[in-house]
Amino acid sequence: MRKNISIPLFALAVALYGGSFFLPTLHPFANHGKPFTGWDAFLSCFPPNLEGAEASLGLVALIAAWHANLAVLVGMVLWVAGRWRGARMSAAVALVLGVFVLPDFWTFLIDYPGYWVWVGSFAALLGACWLRIPREQAGNAPAICGQAAEQVSPSAGACR
Repeated sequence: MRKNISIPLFALAVALYGGSFFLPTLHPFANHGKPFTGWDAFLSCFPPNLEGAEASLGLVALIAAWHANLAVLVGMVLWVAGRWRGARMSAAVALVLGVFVLPDFWTFLIDYPGYWVWVGSFAALLGACWLRIPREQAGNAPAICGQAAEQVSPSAGACR
């Protein structure tokens, strides 16, 4: 049952991530009234495009947010490959890196759905990974756990 839910949740994560590139994402004051799409934000925050920018925490936040894209893509590849732990870790890293821009740029992001859909794709991937792991790891419980369960109930076997 849990695996059946994780597959559509993964598909939702992929759709949200892809869709976020087409949605309005932020409204920088230097863009003459036209909001950036997710794709525009992706390209403008690409680290080589930020060369020469004044060093600040805001710049660090933009670079961190750009690297969230790498983390989520790695997570998606790991999810497809069945590497649930690695995918879960990548999704968690993407979520943290993506949220890192909020303290400095929330006024530019608050009114536009692109950022929220983008970060939502990280959360959906994290959820899809989380739903795949627990049952499979339960079989890896230490032998002492199985012995303790058998003492309580002989039919219990391993702790599941």
